Amino acid sequence: RDVCKAMALDAPDKFLIDALLRDSSEPPTTEVVNLARAAKWLHRVVVRRVPTDLSHIAQALTTAASLALESKGVIRDVGTGRWMTPDQARRVLKARRFAIADHVVVASAQGPGGQSLRTRGLAKFATPEIHAIDVPKEHGRLVRQALLTIADLRTLGSPVSAGITVQLGAAAVVLVAAPEGHLIVCDADPLDLSPRPGLARWIDAIQLSRAA
Repeated sequence: RDVCKAMALDAPDKFLIDALLRDSSEPPTTEVVNLARAAKWLHRVVVRRVPTDLSHIAQALTTAASLALESKGVIRDVGTGRWMTPDQARRVLKARRFAIADHVVVASAQGPGGQSLRTRGLAKFATPEIHAIDVPKEHGRLVRQALLTIADLRTLGSPVSAGITVQLGAAAVVLVAAPEGHLIVCDADPLDLSPRPGLARWIDAIQLSRAA
């Protein structure tokens, strides 16, 4: 069976292009904005199944890039909210190694207890998105990289699911299922690896290891 299928849909004004541009995980370039607003048709590439070798990622992006090149259009990754030109898509496809950051992004929002970070794009790998909550702003970059490292386990053939423990540098973290369906990354108790709310213990361990 085919892994993905391309479908031509209605005129893009019915899909609220400006709203999609505002939902971008990264600010789109002026070129991308102009091409998106000038589009006459919207094509959707649908992934029908997720092979164990994850070949659907490259196949879907190849199909999207071909459509965008032929129609002088742009590509929007529905999972991440990222926009790209056909040239940018080809650079991803021709990269010497698979980079998880090309396919998954980490979004953040400030809350009363700190930053909330969440992946966008893991659904393409048939995997729940991963969240980290109440992260001190000064450690946002550290936790962002931790989320991408955990996400990358999926591309290496390891499961990313509730209950697994992941050793990240000097300490371990645990993935816990949230009622909404995503996963929350939290501290692992050093004695029995049971989950503990937050990431303070893990952040402290990483900071100490770097200072040593």
